[in-house]
Amino acid sequence: MCSSDLDALVFDMKELCMQEQVPPYVRYEYENGIAEKVTINLREGNRNFGVFCVNAARKGAYTAHQLELIKFVAYLIAVAVLNIMANEDIQQRESEKTRILEFSNAIASVREKDQLAKRLKQQLNELFGITEYVIHALTEDKRKHFPILYDPDANFAGHPDFTKMISAPADVDDGVFNVILASEDPVFFHVADWDHLPSRPIYIEAARAEGL
Repeated sequence: MCSSDLDALVFDMKELCMQEQVPPYVRYEYENGIAEKVTINLREGNRNFGVFCVNAARKGAYTAHQLELIKFVAYLIAVAVLNIMANEDIQQRESEKTRILEFSNAIASVREKDQLAKRLKQQLNELFGITEYVIHALTEDKRKHFPILYDPDANFAGHPDFTKMISAPADVDDGVFNVILASEDPVFFHVADWDHLPSRPIYIEAARAEGL
């Protein structure tokens, strides 16, 4: 349920601009004739999800009764915005289901590795905006890894360090892959930090060739 018991806060724009730290938009509005700002949180239960603002060219522009009306208007706006957000969320979920199904159909019939690599690149880009990817496999003893699926047209694919790994798998214990394998969740890295690892990954320059 939306909340309508919040007070309307009335700000004197001149006083706000006299503070040490002032948001740029506040100063811009004051310099363009806004003397007073009325704000009300848009809330669902205990969750704030927006702010309704009303500007005035003079101080004391709204009576107590008008401020109550503004609060009621804010409540109505909150209900409408929540309905829109809920509808957009439903549409987004339906769109994601459709795209995942299309992704499944797109790769299900592929039998050639190069064709699958290019199809994956296209689908990952359409789904998540991912422009490049690489899938590594582990050797049977799980001590080394090597690239098994990737876009051959990617910048990193032609890098000597990357092509070397295809025929000469790299050690898993490189400060990156061992961390990935030990985690059940996605792992995020700053490539610049790899320079400081005890065992510098062989593929770092290939990653940089991709702009990472």
